[in-house]
Amino acid sequence: MAHVRPKRGHFIVFETLDKHMVTPPASQRCVILMTFTTEKAKDNPEYRDAMRFLNDLDEEKVRKLHIDHLKRIEEIKDEGVSIVQSGQELHGKERFVADGLMTEGECQKLISLLEAGGLEGDGYRGDKSPLTHNEVFTGLSAERAQKRGGLEGDGYKGKTESGPNKISPHTNLEMFEGITVGRATQLVRSGKLPKDLVQLFLRKSEQARVLVENFFNLTRPLYFDFTHLVCRTAIEEDNEERRDLSHPVHADNCLIQPDGSCLRQFPAYIARDYSAVLYLNGNPDFMGGEFFFAHGNRTEQVTVPPRCGRMVGFNAGDYHGVRAVTKGRRCAIAMWYTMDPNTQELARLQAWKKMAPQNVVQGETLGSGEENEKFDYFEEAEERNVNKEGANFLTEKKDIGINIKIHVEANDLDSEHLQNNDISEKELEFVKETYNKNGVRDNGNRKNNKHGEL
Repeated sequence: MAHVRPKRGHFIVFETLDKHMVTPPASQRCVILMTFTTEKAKDNPEYRDAMRFLNDLDEEKVRKLHIDHLKRIEEIKDEGVSIVQSGQELHGKERFVADGLMTEGECQKLISLLEAGGLEGDGYRGDKSPLTHNEVFTGLSAERAQKRGGLEGDGYKGKTESGPNKISPHTNLEMFEGITVGRATQLVRSGKLPKDLVQLFLRKSEQARVLVENFFNLTRPLYFDFTHLVCRTAIEEDNEERRDLSHPVHADNCLIQPDGSCLRQFPAYIARDYSAVLYLNGNPDFMGGEFFFAHGNRTEQVTVPPRCGRMVGFNAGDYHGVRAVTKGRRCAIAMWYTMDPNTQELARLQAWKKMAPQNVVQGETLGSGEENEKFDYFEEAEERNVNKEGANFLTEKKDIGINIKIHVEANDLDSEHLQNNDISEKELEFVKETYNKNGVRDNGNRKNNKHGEL
């Protein structure tokens, strides 16, 4: 006689005529019992009725969402936004190009935000570049931002690297500058950036998210996975003979294989579902720099020339790249979205909490509308079975909790909170130990992001 020990999730299948029995359990045992037949006449009508009812509910929900999305798209169009290309025009199912999301004045303000608080290099490691020894990075940690402006090296571990140029991570013929939401927020707190510029950064990127969510008629909310305002500048002017790319062909959530397929697995950012890029300038500020969708063999499929207020939205698995910037400086906001609230951009949650414009409804800023209010470190510790005492401390210190989390990820949590008397040295070490040894999620460590800016 064969014995099968009960275990959660086990699915046991056998013929009805097979002899079987169940031994008395020592405690409560719960199962779902199903019987099947090959005779249609004996099919259980109650089950089929229940399935039809549930399917009808789902269809009604989708129908209402579709109507809501259409209404929201019309409202967006009334605000001056127009969809200029989509679908088959761009040779893909989930792609669109929209114009009118920003005015020239707003574009120039965001470029000035980068000029005031940006750093040369994208700042993912303390090396010259995570990709090649021929490139130089510079960067700035949040703690370092409290003291002064940019430093050479990325600032995560205080490393420095000298060099005449701060070269792009993708080509040694362009310089690269960038600023994240988290860095911009820290610079506002330290008085080095005006609050209204960062509010504009948050508001315009949020409008982009709303457009993506509604245009693609999604039945689940989108959350920000990462936001980066970036500029690329040609080192040699009028270099029209260039044959390299400003950003090689890639996908944002999978790794392209030699046969043209794409594997959605680590180290790709597999949580990303959709992407968008919102341009801040175009010709004549720079030459080249066109965004393009690509075939599986990495050849160009269709190109999109940048201009102020133009946005490209697409599925994160679509192949795309950027042509070489042969002259001038090209600036844009790159955004990646996820449907998983557990991987959303924590720095953005904190930024909205501190600086959300009063005319922006909280529900619209986060996608689902409740995550910021319900963000509780003790609940997170309950889910992940980590140090409860540490979680209690973070909940008690909730106003600085998200900042603490971000600093720990960057290994930079030290002087800022100690100087402000937010936490003691003993508490600081306790928080570090809680996060570094007990596995609270790090929101997708950004130090090794090679699949990023558009």
